[in-house]
Amino acid sequence: PDGVDDGALLAYLKDEYSLEIASGLGDLEGEILRIGCMGYSARPQNIEFLLAAVEDGLDAQGFEA
Repeated sequence: PDGVDDGALLAYLKDEYSLEIASGLGDLEGEILRIGCMGYSARPQNIEFLLAAVEDGLDAQGFEA
């Protein structure tokens, strides 16, 4: 979202939740997050953990998710 520093969000997720998520590439850099959820990682509890962590990271930047 506008006003969110994606680099700060990604660093927060890595530091606070040990989640490694990538930013977009090329024209999409700073516009999207690239999240890999395949195989064992695609379990519902892992997806819920990821979404809660992203919400917390956005809240930390003052964005209400």
